[in-house]
Amino acid sequence: MNIVYRLTSLANKTSDSASERINKSVLILIVLFKAMGCITWVIMYYSLNLTLAYKFPLAYFFLLLLTTIYLYFSKNFDVA
Repeated sequence: MNIVYRLTSLANKTSDSASERINKSVLILIVLFKAMGCITWVIMYYSLNLTLAYKFPLAYFFLLLLTTIYLYFSKNFDVA
């Protein structure tokens, strides 16, 4: 299977409608791209020795990770 398809279908339930599956897939893709941006942001700030500044995007990355994990286990799109 394609890895992008696997990632985007993490939060899908079998009882979801087609539009709900698309909405969840788009949410997962947005979170994935935001996470990649956060990691780039952290690396740039860390390489510039901005010790306080890199902690904010790092905290945001972990917040994205926690909400994605919650979405995976709860499969509840309304809360995410």
